[in-house]
Amino acid sequence: MRFIYSFIITIAITGCSFFAPYHVEVQQGNLVTQEMISEVELGMTKDQVKFLLGTPVLDSAFLESEWIYYYQSQIGDQPATYQDIKLVFAEDTLTEIIGTPKLSEQDL
Repeated sequence: MRFIYSFIITIAITGCSFFAPYHVEVQQGNLVTQEMISEVELGMTKDQVKFLLGTPVLDSAFLESEWIYYYQSQIGDQPATYQDIKLVFAEDTLTEIIGTPKLSEQDL
């Protein structure tokens, strides 16, 4: 009987710290993989790039020539993984790609 009481007290003291809670993965932004960016070529129009990569996260009215694709993923208390890719346009034509994707299709 004494064993049962000590077991119940031990469980009550440790509480839920014995069991790890479920952590949801939080994803924000546009996921752009290495395979996706390899299809983008300099000289493409904004519509062609939007078809391949989707709508950019940051499309400022003040900087119409720059699109930013930002992605962040975090699971629980683990450090977040993030990437940002900036596309620069001149007169509706892609002229520069800044940044490289850190994720590939195999990482998903």
